Amino acid sequence: MTSLKDTLENSMQELRTLRDEIRVRLNLAGKEARDRWEQQLEPHVEKLEQQIRSATDSTIESIRDAIERARTSFHEYRAQLTQGSAGGVTGGGEEPDFSRVDPKS
Repeated sequence: MTSLKDTLENSMQELRTLRDEIRVRLNLAGKEARDRWEQQLEPHVEKLEQQIRSATDSTIESIRDAIERARTSFHEYRAQLTQGSAGGVTGGGEEPDFSRVDPKS
């Protein structure tokens, strides 16, 4: 169990790093991009951290899946911030599927 929690914690550290990179890019982005991040994506990090702290053998796999969904969404969002003009998210392209981040999914 300890090694599984360590694995989850390492994955969460990657999400924290991605979160920090996105926050830096959001400083250059417009209000719409910041609002989208603050309301739809970032809140899931805390939920995942709480679930890791209380993880049991029966919940490890669902938490791992939620972390993977979050990682994918974070990468997509970071890419959009990078591609957008002046560091913002453009209206074109595919929108990241923020619903995939929900740990309960």
